[in-house]
Amino acid sequence: MKTLVTGGAGFLGTALVKELIERDEEVVVLDNLSSGTKENLPDEVNFVRGDIRNKEDVERASENIDVVFHLAAKISVGESMEKPGKYIENNVTGTTNVLEANKDKEIVHVSSAAVYGKPERVPIDESHPLAPGSFYGVSKKLSEEVCRSYRRIYGTNITITRPFNIYGRGQDPESPYAGVITKFINRAKDGRDLIVYGDGKQTRDFVHKRDVVRALMVVSGENDVFNIGTGEEVSVNKLAEKIRKVTSSDSEIVHKESQEGDIERSRADIRKLKALNWKPTIGLENGVKDIVN
Repeated sequence: MKTLVTGGAGFLGTALVKELIERDEEVVVLDNLSSGTKENLPDEVNFVRGDIRNKEDVERASENIDVVFHLAAKISVGESMEKPGKYIENNVTGTTNVLEANKDKEIVHVSSAAVYGKPERVPIDESHPLAPGSFYGVSKKLSEEVCRSYRRIYGTNITITRPFNIYGRGQDPESPYAGVITKFINRAKDGRDLIVYGDGKQTRDFVHKRDVVRALMVVSGENDVFNIGTGEEVSVNKLAEKIRKVTSSDSEIVHKESQEGDIERSRADIRKLKALNWKPTIGLENGVKDIVN
């Protein structure tokens, strides 16, 4: 089995690639290294430096491929509000190029819970209306529509996944792509204030990247849509307190004005994923300790 991972040199991609290599899969990685690092990849990987926006790069990486995990994307919510065109071009046009080159293959497309926007109900199931509140979310919604079109027109086997808040080792805390857990841990270690926007009662469903990788492997070939989360919600206040405790930090928790578009609650309904005998295995406290230690 020969597998292509787009964005395979990134935070989640490297974890997926290592798992595939451990399973003795032949792996090709397509990445432009805008946020990833080639040095983190196993030596066995066939690395193609290229961009999903470039059809020739995608076609070169897609030769003799059986399965595609499409992770490559721009993911900064803030940047997407300033440069919506950049996100549409990369996440929608790029996805179209990947699908066009692999429409006869089995594809797993990594979308995002951002497609839901402000939830009408919690927990959020896969049938929840899609009303993204950022252009990042819009680009992911549109990329999903492209996937559904290829499924409908060409019969392509495309599984769409919607991860919630992914965390784990390997994120650059200074990067605009880093999640709140990575940023809190970095600041707590330095004794700097932990900045909480709003009252901190807003909740998120934090899922460890190793559990996400396991989920991606499980859903491959299902030709359906799956949330990936833990099914549990944690407030940002509780998260900050937990990180202070784990790091033995004396950092202050400082509240600032709410960010525009911030949602109050987020929690995945993961019954569909659990029906495939998958369940999260890394709790938040152990996941945080894994990053700290």
